[in-house]
Amino acid sequence: MLGISALFGIGLAFAAKKFAVKEDPRVDQVSDVLAHAHCGACGYPGCRQYAEQVVLNPDVSPNLCTPGGAATAEAVARITGKVMEQLEPKIARVLCQGGCSKSVRRFKYEGVMDCKAAILASGGDKACIYGCLGYGSCSRACPFGAIRMSDDALPVIDPVKCTACGVCAQTCPTKVIEILSMAKEVLVRCHSKDKGPVTKKNCQTGCIACGLCEKVCPYNAAKVENFLSRIDLDKCRVC
Repeated sequence: MLGISALFGIGLAFAAKKFAVKEDPRVDQVSDVLAHAHCGACGYPGCRQYAEQVVLNPDVSPNLCTPGGAATAEAVARITGKVMEQLEPKIARVLCQGGCSKSVRRFKYEGVMDCKAAILASGGDKACIYGCLGYGSCSRACPFGAIRMSDDALPVIDPVKCTACGVCAQTCPTKVIEILSMAKEVLVRCHSKDKGPVTKKNCQTGCIACGLCEKVCPYNAAKVENFLSRIDLDKCRVC
């Protein structure tokens, strides 16, 4: 019996060695230059998975590790022999100004101090169900410590620390955080889809969809849809 077991063991060891799939050494090289934030910004479960795909799949861009920035993208492109596209600097933007002092509360929330928990209570305690809930889930989720909560319970993004990885945007249940161009700061910092009179009643700083921005913009960059103005950053000339 012992002899048969030993034979099987030797056979399995031989088969494992004979049919082993050798990994491309560039996978380790790419893995070594990645930021290893495991933020998921690249669209893969982890840094190792991205390293494998960017080496083996010709369609995967070397630019996807946003926390690593241009230096990492250049290194990945060099290792894989791919062309690095020009990176446009981006940053997380908070599209809401309705802090505690400027927005109306529907009720007093006394649950877990977490945005995802608060929204389960009838959409949150704010009268505006589209705005920032203010319980800091984004701040706690940021792997780079780039977000702090202001005295008015609104997220403040540190432009030096922010890598535009997108974890905060994915974490926010009301989607008031977006990853946008760092070069253009012409934004409508409101997320409400309510009609003007309702928005005005709920928040002191909300967009009331008056359409004035559409009328005055010489480049047709401003457009009001669903009772909310939005700026087309491709058309905007920051005039």
